[in-house]
Amino acid sequence: MVNLEKERRDHVAHETHESRARANKRFMKETKLMEKRKSVLQPMAKDFRYIMHRHSRRM
Repeated sequence: MVNLEKERRDHVAHETHESRARANKRFMKETKLMEKRKSVLQPMAKDFRYIMHRHSRRM
Protein backbone atom coordinates (compact mmCIF):
# COMPACT_ATOMS: atom_id res chain seq x y z
CA MET A 1 0.00 0.00 0.00
CA VAL A 2 2.79 2.43 0.93
CA ASN A 3 4.65 1.54 -2.27
CA LEU A 4 1.54 2.24 -4.37
CA GLU A 5 1.10 5.65 -2.74
CA LYS A 6 4.75 6.57 -3.35
CA GLU A 7 4.37 5.52 -6.98
CA ARG A 8 1.27 7.69 -7.31
CA ARG A 9 3.04 10.69 -5.74
CA ASP A 10 6.01 10.23 -8.07
CA HIS A 11 3.66 10.08 -11.04
CA VAL A 12 1.84 13.27 -9.99
CA ALA A 13 5.18 15.04 -9.42
CA HIS A 14 6.37 13.96 -12.86
CA GLU A 15 3.14 15.16 -14.52
CA THR A 16 3.41 18.50 -12.72
CA HIS A 17 7.02 18.88 -13.87
CA GLU A 18 6.08 18.03 -17.47
CA SER A 19 3.17 20.47 -17.41
CA ARG A 20 5.39 23.30 -16.13
CA ALA A 21 8.02 22.49 -18.74
CA ARG A 22 5.41 22.69 -21.52
CA ALA A 23 4.04 25.97 -20.16
CA ASN A 24 7.54 27.43 -19.93
CA LYS A 25 8.35 26.35 -23.49
CA ARG A 26 5.10 27.94 -24.74
CA PHE A 27 5.87 31.15 -22.82
CA MET A 28 9.36 31.35 -24.33
CA LYS A 29 7.97 30.79 -27.83
CA GLU A 30 5.34 33.52 -27.36
CA THR A 31 7.94 35.91 -25.94
CA LYS A 32 10.20 35.34 -28.95
CA LEU A 33 7.29 35.95 -31.31
CA MET A 34 6.34 39.16 -29.49
CA GLU A 35 9.93 40.41 -29.70
CA LYS A 36 9.99 39.65 -33.42
CA ARG A 37 6.70 41.52 -33.96
CA LYS A 38 7.96 44.43 -31.91
CA SER A 39 11.15 44.71 -33.99
CA VAL A 40 9.03 44.82 -37.16
CA LEU A 41 6.30 47.14 -35.86
CA GLN A 42 8.44 49.74 -34.06
CA PRO A 43 10.10 51.13 -37.23
CA MET A 44 6.69 51.20 -38.94
CA ALA A 45 5.22 53.15 -36.02
CA LYS A 46 8.14 55.55 -36.11
CA ASP A 47 7.60 56.18 -39.85
CA PHE A 48 3.87 56.59 -39.29
CA ARG A 49 4.41 59.19 -36.55
CA TYR A 50 6.84 61.07 -38.80
CA ILE A 51 4.40 61.06 -41.74
CA MET A 52 1.45 62.12 -39.55
CA HIS A 53 3.51 64.88 -37.97
CA ARG A 54 4.51 66.26 -41.40
CA HIS A 55 0.94 65.96 -42.64
CA SER A 56 -0.56 67.77 -39.64
CA ARG A 57 1.85 70.70 -40.07
CA ARG A 58 0.56 71.29 -43.61
CA MET A 59 -3.03 71.77 -42.45
